[in-house]
Amino acid sequence: PAVLAGTPYADLLDPSRFAIHDRKLGEPLELRRIKYVFNHFPSRAFKRDCLAGIFGRYGLPSESAAVSKWLMGPRELIRLQMAGMEVASHSHTHPLMSVCGLDEVAEEAETSKRKLEAVLGREVETFAWPFGGDFRYETRRVVADFYRSAWNFRSGWKEMPPHPYLDWFDIARLPEAVFNP
Repeated sequence: PAVLAGTPYADLLDPSRFAIHDRKLGEPLELRRIKYVFNHFPSRAFKRDCLAGIFGRYGLPSESAAVSKWLMGPRELIRLQMAGMEVASHSHTHPLMSVCGLDEVAEEAETSKRKLEAVLGREVETFAWPFGGDFRYETRRVVADFYRSAWNFRSGWKEMPPHPYLDWFDIARLPEAVFNP
């Protein structure tokens, strides 16, 4: 909340002004509102500035160093692929694609696909929407220019929808909590 103080985004942290009762259900309750507001409202440039300030304030390594330490790298991705897992693309910079322009969606999809294919040494056919949600037809069509299908995630789902494969660019994915409460 201190990072958003003095910005219009801070108003969204007030539960009486903005309800998110059905959002980010897999997140710890104390982080749910902050994560939802931070992930879904500010521009990516503003978020990068905020993260740089947070890393600096707490004497943490750079964001890229933290990513390298805590997230999977090329070796782990190759091992997953060799074990029979499909590795899907998930965008290049993880934006909220439901509010991205079509050129930005294309750039995210193409860059992520190209970089992941360079690591894996094979074609990446599937996309996984960052943050999940509802996407305009035009947004789904742009992703279809690069991939054969796309998985989607909505944290409030408790069971599969009646026709999960009706749209190959909106394939339902259930929250982990459904299987591992």
